[in-house]
Amino acid sequence: LEHNPSDLRFVRLLIPTFDGQLRSHQIYKNSWENAMKDGVTRARSMYVFPLMMDCVPEDSIVDHRIDMVVKPDLSTMHRIPYFPEFNGQSDYRVFTDAYNLDGSGFFSCPRAFLRRVA
Repeated sequence: LEHNPSDLRFVRLLIPTFDGQLRSHQIYKNSWENAMKDGVTRARSMYVFPLMMDCVPEDSIVDHRIDMVVKPDLSTMHRIPYFPEFNGQSDYRVFTDAYNLDGSGFFSCPRAFLRRVA
């Protein structure tokens, strides 16, 4: 699969969390090139809240600053087969790896952990 298919509409970045949940962040085709190169910034505090809360409440004591980057692992990119095409365009999904802003590995990224113990 090429990494920028001509029929691409959306890409869902699949972000596994340290508690075994799978979250996603949808990006549009016009943002995909930058996401492949630079990743997408996120707040790691988002992952301590239940799945129904996709943001950190303003009055929370949990820090909600951007402090990590998720980068797609292009070898895991696939078209989502159960999503219908729309005007000849398809949705894709790709797993991500998490990094600190300085480029070092994020300590609780499950995919990095599995690589370390394998």
